Amino acid sequence: MPVPSYAEIINHSDIPNVPPPDVEDVHGVPVHDEEASFNGVESDSEITCKHGKRPICRVASKGINTGRRFLACPNEKKDACRFVHWIDAEWEGNAERTIRYMWHKRTELSKELKRAEKEWNRVLSDNRVYEIEMNLNDKLRIREHDKLLCLLLCTCTSMAGEIGASNM
Repeated sequence: MPVPSYAEIINHSDIPNVPPPDVEDVHGVPVHDEEASFNGVESDSEITCKHGKRPICRVASKGINTGRRFLACPNEKKDACRFVHWIDAEWEGNAERTIRYMWHKRTELSKELKRAEKEWNRVLSDNRVYEIEMNLNDKLRIREHDKLLCLLLCTCTSMAGEIGASNM
């Protein structure tokens, strides 16, 4: 069996030509990871955030900018300004197409996963309902059995009483 080419594996014609929206958190800064190799505040930079503080280096972890380093306000979440200064150039050419493709596929797979989880939960729910129904049916059968035994016992006792009374 021949090995497929890179072009066959990654069919870029499947990828929407519209760039995906920048993935940002609620404070306007790209979703990111701490850049371990910089380990904190960028002390060599003359650049400061809107608070006048030296920025911290981060790495975008979602969307088309995945893997790109940027400087951002060192303040945490709600106290951070929306300062973003990109260190790395935008992805171009094959790298940009590949990242776009990977995010497109990730989005498709996320949707498929949600659909599968929903279906799985429905199946589990249906199974749970089935188990409850079977349990109730078992209890009803036992109750009916107990009623019949009680009726049989009462009938036998009544008949035994009548037989005993007629023999006297």
